[in-house]
Amino acid sequence: MRWLVLSALGLLAILLGGGFLLVAEMLVADMESRARLEIDADIVALQRADQHVPLVGPLDIAMRSEQDGDAFYAMRDADGTLLGSILQSWPEAAGDDGYFYFDLPGPQGAGNGRSLLARTAKLEGGAEMLVARDLAGQTLFIRHVGLLFGSIFILFSFVMLVGAVWLGRREQQRASAILSVFQRLAQGETGSRVPPARGHDPLSRLGGMLNICLDNIDRLVGMRDWLEGALKHEMRARLTEIMLKLPETNDAMGPVHEKVEDALRAFDGIMNLSRYRVGSMLRGRRFRLDQLLIEVTRSWATEIAEKDLKLTQTITPMVMVEGQPDLLMVVLHNIVSNAIKYTPADGALRLGLIMVDGHAKVTLADTGPGLKGFPGGFAKDGRITPFRRGPAAEGKDGLGLGLCLVQEVVELHNGHLSIAEDLGGGTLVTILLPS
Repeated sequence: MRWLVLSALGLLAILLGGGFLLVAEMLVADMESRARLEIDADIVALQRADQHVPLVGPLDIAMRSEQDGDAFYAMRDADGTLLGSILQSWPEAAGDDGYFYFDLPGPQGAGNGRSLLARTAKLEGGAEMLVARDLAGQTLFIRHVGLLFGSIFILFSFVMLVGAVWLGRREQQRASAILSVFQRLAQGETGSRVPPARGHDPLSRLGGMLNICLDNIDRLVGMRDWLEGALKHEMRARLTEIMLKLPETNDAMGPVHEKVEDALRAFDGIMNLSRYRVGSMLRGRRFRLDQLLIEVTRSWATEIAEKDLKLTQTITPMVMVEGQPDLLMVVLHNIVSNAIKYTPADGALRLGLIMVDGHAKVTLADTGPGLKGFPGGFAKDGRITPFRRGPAAEGKDGLGLGLCLVQEVVELHNGHLSIAEDLGGGTLVTILLPS
């Protein structure tokens, strides 16, 4: 992530810039500390000298000079009269520790316009002396150097952070585009593509690889559809041709006709099952499952009445799920038709729809033979075996593919199908779908 590198460089530049400013202030503080030590040493030396030879004359006699490099000296007698020419007025001490800064006024003279660090001390006879050091030149230079380098690094950090923000927004937009394509892919749309981007960063490579994968998916789906159509056409054409050539009047040919028709239905079922198993992508929408369930039961009202079955419905209203209503309609028709088919006359059906932990739970219980003939359970390793039928299915229409299709469709909707023995006898089918 280049924006992370730029952010790190920007933060490092801020630290370096602040470090230069801090070092400059530390150097200035060290210079002030040494200046104070020098001032203290001068005061002690002058006080000791005053004990032997009172400093009552002019400073050029007592201290030989009013200015010695960066050192400045001044004195006033007990009456307050200034001795020497370096000061026009005696400064007032303002520091709590005895040290203070003062400016040398005047348009001319040594030290004009300088800020001095000074301290005053009493002498014998009531006189007072002032010892000062000129730090303005050195401290100003150090502070200017620190400010210069600090400003350069801070400006550099600003440029780096602006670049990091720009790259971050750019990568965020690219990541959003990739996420949008993934979301549409999850909804079954394979036509979206990530906008092409220059560069070799991970997101650009990911977007390019995703586009390549989507192109391959489109090609595979096209090949599958073509192969499925070709096989379906050829197989149906050949089987239909066989049926047309068989004599219909011959009673011995009746079972042959039935077997050919079973073969046609089996072929259609296998093709549908393969279509789901290769992952037909769902372009789903939200809809009311309770309305779909009521519609299915109404369509089977005649068959239920013919067998005199008692149907009990407990359907929670306004149950919303997301998916393909047409596919789920096939699922519901299949389980209802199975329940009607295997439930004897005067039997009972219990149909329910409730919400459980954010899932829509559809249950259908019958009073049929249950799972007799399936000692190991109806499903094997959680999968319903195609073409597997129990003893109760003998003599009834079907190939053993219906519940396989039901399981595939339910799982395509991120749901779960379970088939178990009902407590009161019969079969209990449960479907869980995320709401």
